Amino acid sequence: KKHIASAKSVTELKSKLKSKQIVKVYMEDDPKTEDILKDKTGGANSRLIEEIKNPGKCIITGKKTNTVAYIANAY
Repeated sequence: KKHIASAKSVTELKSKLKSKQIVKVYMEDDPKTEDILKDKTGGANSRLIEEIKNPGKCIITGKKTNTVAYIANAY
């Protein structure tokens, strides 16, 4: 649990990825969104995407989404 953090911005996400954490974020389940994520974070990608009941704002597109993604760097 201590290695899973959450982020509400790409800047916050990148900071937590640098400290080798897995980061939970709202993110659309879409290949284009995943590509943008990889570009903005230097290669990080989603390890798991799950649907949830409470919607939030996608960290990449800003659109409302019912999916969260667990993001990590590949080592």
